[in-house]
Amino acid sequence: METIDIDGVSYRYCVMGRKMGFDGDETREFKGHLNFTKEQIPPHAHDPVYDRPSRQPISKTINAMLNTTSGGTIYLSISDDTKVHGMILNMYKIDHIEQKLQDMLNLYTPHVPLHRYTVNFVPVININDANYDIRKAVVFDPRSDDVSDVPRDKAHSLRSYQKCWCDRLLGVQYASGLLNLQYVIEIVIHAWDPSDPRNDGLAVGKMRADPIHMNEDDRAYCRCSASVREFTEMELMALATKPAVDYYDPIQQRKETHFYHQL
Repeated sequence: METIDIDGVSYRYCVMGRKMGFDGDETREFKGHLNFTKEQIPPHAHDPVYDRPSRQPISKTINAMLNTTSGGTIYLSISDDTKVHGMILNMYKIDHIEQKLQDMLNLYTPHVPLHRYTVNFVPVININDANYDIRKAVVFDPRSDDVSDVPRDKAHSLRSYQKCWCDRLLGVQYASGLLNLQYVIEIVIHAWDPSDPRNDGLAVGKMRADPIHMNEDDRAYCRCSASVREFTEMELMALATKPAVDYYDPIQQRKETHFYHQL
């Protein structure tokens, strides 16, 4: 990811076809699609050999990063080899992406409030196009690009693999030459902050430990290096008791130390 300074303000951008310069790890993941849940994965994304989807829903990675105290970042429209592809977006499609994400996180237990994550849309620059205006592209706000009279509050299709009306509108605008800007979607899961009062309803026990979130399928995941795995039932039981153990063990140790000093 690159930066450019314009009038004292630093703007980020990615270069089309260039690799990111870092690999996926415990806190960074790359996805080339926008399928947040299993029901959003289209039928053509199916592996007939193993009779399973050929792509994993983004929800698994988001859930795993929420269940990691340090959080993490998911980059959409970047392939596993870290190569930048980008997605053409308009303000309606941006609304759709943000609404799909929030709709999914509202199905988590406990639900995920808005302050736990941020969604950024980083412009993708085509350096091979001599007429491409990098400065204009990085400053442009796609959320304010009113190129259609469609009401902004028109309902989107959130839980289906079928194309939404905004996808069809996007295709028409692109074919008409109205759109040519592409973006990387960056979903940042913020690190757990026990001192943040907004976490009062989520914090576990007197130690204000971070909660374990179950996803929309009532499953919980964790990060292992650059991969995701599901917590076992035994691990979930151990994690449920850990805040109490962390709080009471030091107290018990102090009591025992005091007792032996009296002997």
